[in-house]
Amino acid sequence: DISKGDMKKKHLMIPRSFTLIVTQLAITANVFFASFLGARSLVIFDLAQTLVLAPVVLFGQSIAQASFPALSQKRNDKKEFDAIFTASFNQILYLTLPLSALFIVLRIPLIRLFFGASRFDWSATVDTGRTLAYFSVSIAAQSLIYLLARGFYAHKDTKTPLIVTVVAVVLNVFLSYYFVLQLKLPIFFLAAAFSISNILAALIL
Repeated sequence: DISKGDMKKKHLMIPRSFTLIVTQLAITANVFFASFLGARSLVIFDLAQTLVLAPVVLFGQSIAQASFPALSQKRNDKKEFDAIFTASFNQILYLTLPLSALFIVLRIPLIRLFFGASRFDWSATVDTGRTLAYFSVSIAAQSLIYLLARGFYAHKDTKTPLIVTVVAVVLNVFLSYYFVLQLKLPIFFLAAAFSISNILAALIL
């Protein structure tokens, strides 16, 4: 029945849409808190986040999208579903964990390489490197969230990822507020709040 099919699609689409909205609110909140530390800190935060998102999108999002059709097709076959999911899970970890360590260890050379020594003084390079390092702690978690969420989507469950996203965003906003406005900590603690919330979200999922 076409009307029943449309109702089911709307039932699945609405939580997914709210998940995207909540995620966007988290991004806006991060910019808001970073602005309290000044324009310099806002630029540092944005540049570090842009750099760390590259492996997340390249490996996490792409592998999750590639595996999603197979996961959906095998959702009623637990053995096959688990095999596909585990293979994708391990592949993401295999690719992102070394990159996470690489980003942390080589944070200063990476900042110099991508953003140029001529445009960054040493103080800005160090602060951006530290921010990158705090972001990099959660590269694997950020990447796995794409796959974990699609595991639920394959089972036609879009509510669970929404609930987990809301919890993670609330934690992110609280920690950002506490670190920046209460403790007056530097910009890289805003990246730490982001990483903590993403690690928690991955663990819950």
